[in-house]
Amino acid sequence: MKNVLIVCLSILLGSCDTNYSYMPINDKSFRIKISRGSINHATPTDWRVGRRGKYKTLSKGFKISLKLPVISPSDLKDIHSKIKADSWVLKISRRGSEGRAKVLGNIRLPLAKGRVKSSSKNIHFKRLRRAVFSIYYSAAAHSKRFERFPCPAFGHNKLISKARVIDSSNTRPLKLKIHYRERAGVSGGLETIDFTTRVNAGMSMTGNYIFELAFYNSLYKNRIGPFMPFKEQVVVPQEDQVDVRSCTGFRPKGLPTDSQYREFKFGR
Repeated sequence: MKNVLIVCLSILLGSCDTNYSYMPINDKSFRIKISRGSINHATPTDWRVGRRGKYKTLSKGFKISLKLPVISPSDLKDIHSKIKADSWVLKISRRGSEGRAKVLGNIRLPLAKGRVKSSSKNIHFKRLRRAVFSIYYSAAAHSKRFERFPCPAFGHNKLISKARVIDSSNTRPLKLKIHYRERAGVSGGLETIDFTTRVNAGMSMTGNYIFELAFYNSLYKNRIGPFMPFKEQVVVPQEDQVDVRSCTGFRPKGLPTDSQYREFKFGR
């Protein structure tokens, strides 16, 4: 009975590692069948703004929690020996009503413990199960300082009532063959995830948000192999405009003086 309990406990603890199969081919390549990432939840973030006791609720954007495909540390170490991948790179895009997907930014998700250097020989890898960050309007994405303004910058006055999670067109596991030479740069800005990571979605946030993962080398700053789309997307179907009359004529200090604001660029 004791042995049965140990086996059952091992299965429960290791269940997150059973969503892939890994097969080395040679010292530069491997095959992997891996489940797509999924979305735990996407929740709009309220923003109370206004002056002289006359407050209104707007939206900063939404906070999102992603469930990542988990690979065991031993297999990650073998993958690193073949293609030098030490991280995931997560690409965030939005497809608007015009049908074209625009890259909003990229986030590096370290798979190795500690900083990886060119001289590193004994790298320890970890099970990375989820990623949590925010996708914000420009008015809130710029910085914490911008979030503390009593009235938002850039004339922001929008409210998101909901961010809905939907299935994408393909939810089946991916079967990939990845080789060391399959390297490419990453378009758009890139930053390493932390507790304050926020992606700048611009002045409007309606559309479908698409999330894709790929192996990444942080030393040479390149992606290895193809991007792997998540099996779900987030949809912001509409945004409402709120009349914040107490903010009429307010101009935050430190903003450009010309009539057109340059949107904050993700990763700067």
